[in-house]
Amino acid sequence: MKFIFTADLHGNILQYEKVFMYAEKNDISTIIFGGDLTPKDEKSRTPFFQRMFLKESLFPLINKNKNILIIMGNDDFRSNESFLQDSQESVGFKLFNNQSVFLYGFYFAGYPFVPYTPFVWKDWEKRDLENHTGRNLRKETLKEGFISKGDDFKIKKIFLKI
Repeated sequence: MKFIFTADLHGNILQYEKVFMYAEKNDISTIIFGGDLTPKDEKSRTPFFQRMFLKESLFPLINKNKNILIIMGNDDFRSNESFLQDSQESVGFKLFNNQSVFLYGFYFAGYPFVPYTPFVWKDWEKRDLENHTGRNLRKETLKEGFISKGDDFKIKKIFLKI
């Protein structure tokens, strides 16, 4: 079994097409998109336009013969998380934000959070240090979130079936 991981395509449909073509040409059964799925240009950087990109541009490319795993990134609006969750089954992908997947003998943790950035949008940011006091950051640090999620993954065995 082969898989490919890519991230930060930022709505570049040509790059998505290349990933899908590469996977098909090389008999890759699983594609993992690790965040920053949607456009971030000034015009498209709204929850509505990002949702339209997902629905009208990305979803039609998804081949139900492949395992497609998706994590959201700091340039993807969190308000579209429920849209992705609701679309999984009908489109043919798995969203694994804050979940783990056991695949090919390994655990993959879908952790969408990033440390503090200078950007305006803070949907997926957490403090990277306990004493960091950036504006609008969650109380939980990256370390606390990852360790607690990691422990939960082992103890509760939260898996997505592929």
